[in-house]
Amino acid sequence: MEPTKIQLEKHLNDPLYKKAAEIWLETHREQIMKGAEKYPEPLGKAKWTPKQLVKHALQENADQVNYIVYLGQQADEMEEDIRWLLDNVEKMNDKMDWSRWERIIEKYYDDHS
Repeated sequence: MEPTKIQLEKHLNDPLYKKAAEIWLETHREQIMKGAEKYPEPLGKAKWTPKQLVKHALQENADQVNYIVYLGQQADEMEEDIRWLLDNVEKMNDKMDWSRWERIIEKYYDDHS
């Protein structure tokens, strides 16, 4: 099913997607700079065999999986820390910035409990 023009515009103009595209473009530029330092020719002009390309792509993919798993572990640790803080908030100082706690609860706890 094709999205409606309004649905498509909504997605195309979403700030998250725009930010992701900006970050991706900057990362792409950084990778090209790394490649220029490391290799004498751009990828399209390189004399790599198909087997070499597959091996290199699999190596990059393995790194990507490691980064994603580590990010997931960090997210789990953050959620544990937030839950501990929420569970122990009554024991903490009465001078707490409650507006910040309310934002934390809305952002992390209510949606994921």
